[in-house]
Amino acid sequence: MMGFKYSITLQSFRKIESIEKTLARLKEQGYDAVEMFGEPDQTDFKKIKETTESHGLLICGITGMWGRASKDG
Repeated sequence: MMGFKYSITLQSFRKIESIEKTLARLKEQGYDAVEMFGEPDQTDFKKIKETTESHGLLICGITGMWGRASKDG
């Protein structure tokens, strides 16, 4: 039987602390994956993948930001 996977969107943690610190905390709390945020044409996907993998987390999706959260909103 497959174990459950827990993920959370990082949009909830924007501008609170460094992404590295947030990822470390989420891993310690038992999360397996994160949903990244950002505009697809303004995002360094290789860096994001390397950063999450260094903390033992997977990426389950990427949320695009529109409106006030986007610089082009």
